[in-house]
Parts: sequence; C-alpha cells; structure tokens
Amino acid sequence: MHKTISLSLMLAFAGNVSAAVQLGYGGVVNTMDASTLPPLQYTSQYVKRNEDTPLTGVPRYFSEFYQKNIRPGDTLELVRDPAGANRDVFHMTLTSDGSDSQRNEIVASREYIKTGERWYAFSVYFPADWKPVKDYPTIVWQLHTSQDFLVTSPPMALLANEMRLELGTTNNHLPVPKKAGDVGAAGFATKASSASQHMVLGALELKKWYCFVVKADWQYQAGNGAVQVWMNGELKYEAERLHNSYETWLGNYTKTGMYQPGQMGIAYRHIYTDFIHIGSAGTGHEAMYKQTPCYKEPAGQAGAQAQVQVEG
Repeated sequence: MHKTISLSLMLAFAGNVSAAVQLGYGGVVNTMDASTLPPLQYTSQYVKRNEDTPLTGVPRYFSEFYQKNIRPGDTLELVRDPAGANRDVFHMTLTSDGSDSQRNEIVASREYIKTGERWYAFSVYFPADWKPVKDYPTIVWQLHTSQDFLVTSPPMALLANEMRLELGTTNNHLPVPKKAGDVGAAGFATKASSASQHMVLGALELKKWYCFVVKADWQYQAGNGAVQVWMNGELKYEAERLHNSYETWLGNYTKTGMYQPGQMGIAYRHIYTDFIHIGSAGTGHEAMYKQTPCYKEPAGQAGAQAQVQVEG
C-alpha cells in the first residue's frame, strides 16, 4: 500500500534533525500495518532506526512509535486531514459501554522524561457532530506521569468542557507511591495533597484545528520548573519557578485522543488528532509549530507541495 506525503514535509524532516525535533520518539507515521522491521533489544536502537526512516524511505510504522489504548469495537485509523490539507491524521471513534470511564488514545511509547526541558506539539480537530455534555469534560491530550500505583492526575491535560477548551495542571513535591503500602501513607503524593488549577483557554469551535505547543522544564522540587503553552501560535499560559510534576520512576509521557466519563450518556463520539511531536531542549516554538496542521507555508513556498510516494 502507498501513502502520499508532501515534498515540503520530507524536506522539513531533514531540517528538523538539526533543529532537535525528535523523529525517533514520535511524529509522522504513514502506515498502520504490522511492522516488518526486525525487533531490537534497546530503546536507543529503536530511536536511532526511527530517526533515519524519513530520510531512507522506510515505512514509518505506527507500532514503532506509538501504543494504543482502545477497546474492541472502537477504531483508530489514518485518514486525510478533514480540513483539506495534504497530510494524514488520526481518526478515533469511541462508543459508550456504560463503564465508569472510556478511552481511545495513543501514547508515544518510547518517550519518558523525569526532569529537564522538553517540547511537545499536539493538535485536535472537533468534527461538526461533536456534542458537549454539561459537567462532564473530555480529556483530549495529556502529559501524564509514570506510576506503579495510579493515585494522581496528569501534570498537564487539555479538556473539552462543554464548548470551552480548558488547560488543567496538577503537581506535587512528594513522590508517588512505589508499593501498595505507600498509597495514602504520610510522605507520598495523593490527589488530596496535590495542587491543581484549571484555566479557560477559549471557546471551542467545531470543524477547526487547535494546535498546541508546550515547552516544559519538568521539575518536582519547589522553586524550580517552568511551563509555556501556545494555542494556534498564541502564548496562553506561562509559569516559572513552579514545581510542575511528580517524583516518579520513569517520568512524564505523552498521549492524545479521547478519555471521558462513562456517565456522559453519549453513544458515539469521534475526533481527529495529529501525531505527537517531541522536541529536545532548545527546539523552539517555531520548529514545533511547523509540525502541526495549523502551520501555513509562506506564499512563496506554496509551490513546493509536490507529491512523493512512500512505500507503506
């Protein structure tokens, strides 16, 4: 099977290696087919191989970069951009089964960071038939944290709450529980002892891409850490000298899709998301924003959208 991507995107891949966009950890995939590449032993080996695939023409298999949290009957597929751009994106469906929570998400499977600077780009598109539900927000992307015993909320999440987009942050200077006996014990993080805040970023419009770039200096110690969040190119949130994470065994990782309460009473929902893009320290907003569906090439470069066939 063949997938078509633009020449301009291929050239962007080559330039982004030096710009520190981490193609080995995330980014574009062009096939959902099972990988035919030989298994490797170490994460570093997978990352090196995946960094090279945009330049060598080797298919970028979904399973080389991502894991999926999906139930039987729901779907995850590559489709053309619903806004009409010359690119593929993910289309996810979610049906209600009456359970307490339901999800259809993808996770960048080899990306974890405990402390230090990391850049992320996420994008979501709400279709015309997206229906809001009062008092029941849907989480559409998360910067979560590794936990042996899940007791705390993600350090950062984007919520579709009725017809608003909200940013939620949660943090704690205490370590998360490492064994069953730590859960609820003194000296370990709990939901009740974690600091959290919710900010309205703007109204939720349908049939529109929302593209987010996040610069996170992850720190769980007080007096350290910084976060900046841009939405469609505009800086929406900024915090400095604020611990913004948890002390965990692997650190923070990324996911996008739909996670919602089962009590919403909606039989079917669907959403479009872009790939998860990851950048190392110093990458910058512009380099990350260029990866998203919201980025528009300058008029003088519009002719560079020639098509390239990639085996996939």
